[in-house]
Amino acid sequence: MLPTMTRGKKILPNLRAGKNKKMLTSVWFFPSIVLLSLIILTCLRISGTSVGVYNSIFYGNNTHNSSLLLNNPQPIRSDEWLVNTQLTIAQKAADFPLINHNLMGGTNMSLVGDVPYLDWSMIFHPQNLAFFILPLDFAFAFKWWLLLFLVIVGIYFVILRFLPNKKLFAALMSLSLSLSPFIFWWYQTSTTAPIFYGCFIFLIGLRIINGEKIHLFGKKIERHSTIIYVLTLAYLITSFALVLYPPFQIPIAIVIVLLLLARLLEKYGLNKKLISKERLSQYATFVSGGLIALALILSFIQTRSTAYKSVLDTAYPGNRIVLSGNTPLYQILATDLQAQLERDSRSAHYYTNQSEASDFILFLPFLLIPGFVLIYIEYRRFHKINWSLISIQMCGLLFLAFLYIPGLQLLDKITLLDRVPHARLFIGLGFAGIFQLLLIVKSIDKLQIDKKILTPIIGLYCLICLGCIGWADKVVSTQYPQFIHSFPLMLFFGLFFIAILFCLLTRRLIIGSVLLLLFSAGCVYRINPLYIGLEPLQSNQVFQVIDNVSKPSDTWVGLDDIYFENFALMSNRKSISGVQLIPNLTLWNQVEGKKYSYIYNRYAHVEFSTTPSSDAKLDLAAPDNFVVQFSCSKFIETHVQYALSIQSIDYACTKLIDKVYYPDLTLYIYKVN
Repeated sequence: MLPTMTRGKKILPNLRAGKNKKMLTSVWFFPSIVLLSLIILTCLRISGTSVGVYNSIFYGNNTHNSSLLLNNPQPIRSDEWLVNTQLTIAQKAADFPLINHNLMGGTNMSLVGDVPYLDWSMIFHPQNLAFFILPLDFAFAFKWWLLLFLVIVGIYFVILRFLPNKKLFAALMSLSLSLSPFIFWWYQTSTTAPIFYGCFIFLIGLRIINGEKIHLFGKKIERHSTIIYVLTLAYLITSFALVLYPPFQIPIAIVIVLLLLARLLEKYGLNKKLISKERLSQYATFVSGGLIALALILSFIQTRSTAYKSVLDTAYPGNRIVLSGNTPLYQILATDLQAQLERDSRSAHYYTNQSEASDFILFLPFLLIPGFVLIYIEYRRFHKINWSLISIQMCGLLFLAFLYIPGLQLLDKITLLDRVPHARLFIGLGFAGIFQLLLIVKSIDKLQIDKKILTPIIGLYCLICLGCIGWADKVVSTQYPQFIHSFPLMLFFGLFFIAILFCLLTRRLIIGSVLLLLFSAGCVYRINPLYIGLEPLQSNQVFQVIDNVSKPSDTWVGLDDIYFENFALMSNRKSISGVQLIPNLTLWNQVEGKKYSYIYNRYAHVEFSTTPSSDAKLDLAAPDNFVVQFSCSKFIETHVQYALSIQSIDYACTKLIDKVYYPDLTLYIYKVN
């Protein structure tokens, strides 16, 4: 009996060790760690919001903010803290209406921006579903990190499709590629969602083309796999479409479509197998998923057709057409300088603001030549065409042609790239670059080129690339010396960039991915703060006064400061200052008539000013900003009952009824007679 018990005691630790080893080597281990991080940050209510700018406004720059854990708020990221975050709070205050009647006389909240609302289409915005379950600041934190989680996981599984046995490399690279300056400076759903939906659509498309069955709890599901694929594909395509930001969606869609077509050619070739009866079921899966998605998208548009048409007919962004060519070459060759954007004293002197100047760490331009060389070598050795690599190379060339070659109107119109501003096309270069890098690494592995031959050739090529980067950095330093002028710093950035490229091309994948992770982290770690909750926006003295002095039916305006344009809205009061998502033409026609519709027929911040820059009642301050003159006019007296001002004003039609005192600011509340 005793020997048997001893053997049992030895077997149990061995079983536990086996289970632990299996868990650590599982393809799901890394996503589980990332998911756990998402849950912890949600429970702690930590996000990257920049609403902390209000702490400085209320209490001064030198006052400690207990909610701020790391870094400083980014005023430049106003699309987050001034628009989406404040409109989310306003939606919560109004109980998540589809039509928010507090905003500009009534606004459909499902077409522009990304906020929670009660409607069937919300199921295709999974990042917002938590707002209907969790308290506001918990749901906000969950949404914030869910976007990054889905990007990381999407890229991780894409990498494993190309390099199945390299889980550590996939984990490191998915983190590295997700920590891109472009993603973090533009951090919002319209940026991240096209990327992760693009990854998931690609993965589902590959499984359909390969005829793979679905496994659930270790069992293969034969009968229902097709139905699951159709419904999943329909959901992903619909969710992708309802992001409703074509400048980011179009480049991603081009990459995915060409890659899936290339995979079809690789699997079946240009022969009868491509159109055989056996393929019909696969094509039917794609067609069925696409048709269901199309029906859902058309239903979405049809149920809000008037508002949708209003968005399309705006002066900004409207139905704009972008011409090809004339992008400075240094913008895609000098991405090694992205870390400089984090230094406010330097970035203020660059060619545009940090968000517009941000980019991915772009290897794509430098990998075009190696890519074509590998395609040629593969064909000579195996007599097979690497259609996937060809397709992604063509994507890269197409995007670069749009940026640098004028007069491509016909091509741009066919591909819809004429709807993509040049700065937005960087998302296409970054996304295509992910697949290009993976396909090149896979090709090098497949060819098994001797490192003694590969290393010196790649080393020489990297020196040439370093020369190109050096030229681009020099152009930047010459044109924008206050952005960067230090030669040692430029050399450091350039060498770091080239070291990553060298390691990845010479199959030193772990070293290369670690270096890229360090480089990427160095470019983004200061972009967003770590912030607990949503104070001081979730509740403050201003909200209390607004609640006390006015009724829900009263209309407010914020005066002379864009920071307070949405405060009444967040207090569940009506407001005609703030963010105009969809133009209210009927309202603004009453100010100056239809002849000035080019000013107010746009997505814009609507500011009311007591000291306008001109005598005009309406003034276009920027493409996304117009100013309304505040005076005792018929329009003001008819439509405005209360005003929130940062300064004392004296009008015959206004009466001071309260003040809100902060250490660094006094706010004045006026009743409009």
